[in-house]
Amino acid sequence: MKKLEAFLLALLVLFASSCSQEPTQAPNSDDLGTDDATQTEQLSRAMLDTFGWPVEMAAGESALVAEEFAGADAVVRGGSERPVYDFEREVLPDGIAHYSVRIQVGPGPYDVIGLHRVVRERRPGLPVKAKESIFLLHGDIKDFQGMFLAGTTSPTMPDDFGLAHYLASQGMDVWGVDQAWTLVPAGVTDLTFMNDWGMERNVDDLELGIHVARAVRLLTGNGLRQMYLLGYSSGAVTGFGFLDRESQLPPGRRTIKGFISGDFGYKSDHEGLLAAFGAEYEVLRDLLDSGVYSYDSPFPLFGPLAETDPDGPSPLIEGLTNLQAAIGLAAWPFYSEIDYHFLAGVFDSDGIPTGLTYTDVDMWIDFMLSGPPYEAMRFLVEYEGIIVGVENEWDDHLGDIEVPLLYLYANGGAGPYTLATLDLIGSEDVTTMGIGFLPPEEAAFDFAHVDLFIANDAPALVFEPIWNWLDARSHPHKTMGDREFADN
Repeated sequence: MKKLEAFLLALLVLFASSCSQEPTQAPNSDDLGTDDATQTEQLSRAMLDTFGWPVEMAAGESALVAEEFAGADAVVRGGSERPVYDFEREVLPDGIAHYSVRIQVGPGPYDVIGLHRVVRERRPGLPVKAKESIFLLHGDIKDFQGMFLAGTTSPTMPDDFGLAHYLASQGMDVWGVDQAWTLVPAGVTDLTFMNDWGMERNVDDLELGIHVARAVRLLTGNGLRQMYLLGYSSGAVTGFGFLDRESQLPPGRRTIKGFISGDFGYKSDHEGLLAAFGAEYEVLRDLLDSGVYSYDSPFPLFGPLAETDPDGPSPLIEGLTNLQAAIGLAAWPFYSEIDYHFLAGVFDSDGIPTGLTYTDVDMWIDFMLSGPPYEAMRFLVEYEGIIVGVENEWDDHLGDIEVPLLYLYANGGAGPYTLATLDLIGSEDVTTMGIGFLPPEEAAFDFAHVDLFIANDAPALVFEPIWNWLDARSHPHKTMGDREFADN
């Protein structure tokens, strides 16, 4: 386990890189709408026009549209005319479609985020009207599709496998974002543009995505209702930061009606995690200060070797095959102080990783192959600093966060170590849900961080309970199903 920890730390130093490349060509902003429309209105109406979604607002709602557009415009960095491009529609099973676009959110060629919508259709190209909606935010070194529509990125899984499809099949309007660093293509070597891509950048891009989703829903006859928000892994940190900021707005201007924190929190009092993250924070901060602006994901190193030469000797972890090394990356805890790991693993009598307990090995390899190559170093530094208690501007109002909260975690994941977050939140409706099958002393082998979303039984173990919690809050007279929830 220490071998993997040391290897991953070495990756930060050896492979952190810093070049530029043109993105996919965006349309001219003159094509996006009238001159007197706000930029966000142009963006939203471009989505309606391109996808063919009809405007179906109720009488008297036009003023609400203008207010929502203004809210979105307020969080965009200057210098961008914000074109929207790369419109795609992907047909999924059960009458559900996946729509996606890219949005230019700043002046630089890589100031781009992805926006996604997964929704049942009345007929091809025409989404149903849905009372309830949810916005999903991925975590480290993954994007929306790889995390929440994993079946569409893996030939070993059905296309309907993923939380986004599951919730859409229950009638929800599902939205999500790709943070900008997920869209930087492999091979870029000058990554100095990531220098200021920290917590504020991620929160602003999340807020923009939520405003646009709400504006589009309003324009298409769904009303201007608040959305649920799910943040997974470091996306939970961004989500808490967003809620901390939004808690200072008047209630009528707040966009979120409930939050699901996926296997991560905002603060910790666990000595092991504080020691592990504290040491890593110092290393990452020093790298950032020395001009290293990105973290290079290990997935592009381990995944292709495991796929093309599984039995060959690993150049990454001495003494293992490429497949064993890939499984070890998933199954070994990252830190000696805590049992946090990606996936529950199977080991031989010598401790060599031989398989995975709850997730197909082929699914894990596909998961790595579909991962983005880079992540912004400043974001890593800032969010780890928040967790370990470094002074910051993002935790001043945690007691003002009063939305219903589901704290979802895996027993072998990161969530058990950040439960202290719940003592700081002002909400009186807090539900904890831990998923695992082994006693605490065996957490290193239990259901884990990424198992939550790609394990074979994730639909029954995770997706259905999430839906039960959402449905119970949308319809308070209903029960939350047969699964037992622990209320704090």
